[in-house]
Amino acid sequence: EIFGWFLFLSFLLLPSVSMKCFQQFGCTTFDGDYGSYLTVDLSIDCDSPEHKLFDKYALFFIGVFPIGVPVMYYLLLRRVRQYLDPGQAELESVYGPEEGLRRAVEARKRLEAE
Repeated sequence: EIFGWFLFLSFLLLPSVSMKCFQQFGCTTFDGDYGSYLTVDLSIDCDSPEHKLFDKYALFFIGVFPIGVPVMYYLLLRRVRQYLDPGQAELESVYGPEEGLRRAVEARKRLEAE
């Protein structure tokens, strides 16, 4: 049950955390000697050592959230795919993966045409 809540929470947080991670790299450069500042918060200097540190922090979390969470969902669903569509697993065991997929698509087209 706790794992289900973890999946639900990660699904809800994925868009907002991903957006915040990518906003870290959006800097606006001003003409003259005004420098470069973070677009979402112009009080943050993009050339400061603190901002460079947070760039590394954001890069790490881009690997965790926008990349890692969808990969985790894919691996979890791949592990139980035979339970999600048992007919597909049967087709693949009889005809092989490519032929089974082709036959499943043809069958779906015939059903939609009726």
